[in-house]
Amino acid sequence: FGPNGIEHTITDRLLEHLAGAKKSVLIENPYLVPTKRFLSVLQALRDRGVQVRILTNSLESTNSILVFSGYDHYKPLLLRMGVELWEYKGPHVLHAKSAVIDDQISIIGSYNLDPRSAQLNTEVALVSRSPEKAAELMASLDLRLLDSRRIGPDGRPVEHSPHRMPLRKLLAMKCAKLLLPLTESQL
Repeated sequence: FGPNGIEHTITDRLLEHLAGAKKSVLIENPYLVPTKRFLSVLQALRDRGVQVRILTNSLESTNSILVFSGYDHYKPLLLRMGVELWEYKGPHVLHAKSAVIDDQISIIGSYNLDPRSAQLNTEVALVSRSPEKAAELMASLDLRLLDSRRIGPDGRPVEHSPHRMPLRKLLAMKCAKLLLPLTESQL
């Protein structure tokens, strides 16, 4: 509970921290299906000139094609907003949920950036206001960015990889996109 006995959810608190950024936000999250509130915060940050980078799974590394299809649906909007998207190549699944804000605040927890975490799941997050801890987390994130591809304005990796996607994953993705209107609220 916050001041005056008003209940605040973890979503409220995380969005407050993000909204307070002055210069930069780096988010690492495996299941990125942005809510309207999260998109609104991102747009406000970009309108103020705050650099926003998000690292999430690629189609190759995801363990949830359905959730990835939700992210893929929002990818063009995020790119138009000026959000810098990075997709982890693998070979493992990116599963960490963390953020560094203005090189001062670090957040680590179980919260996914999706409607399930915002509305259904029980989540936790630890917030630290230590520049030293933020630097440690940033060093860890930088290592994962080395194993990732930046996504260009056209929605494709800036650096094209010779790796070919297995046909079964491509077909599964096409099916998931067809189901998205029916499943998006459950992601």
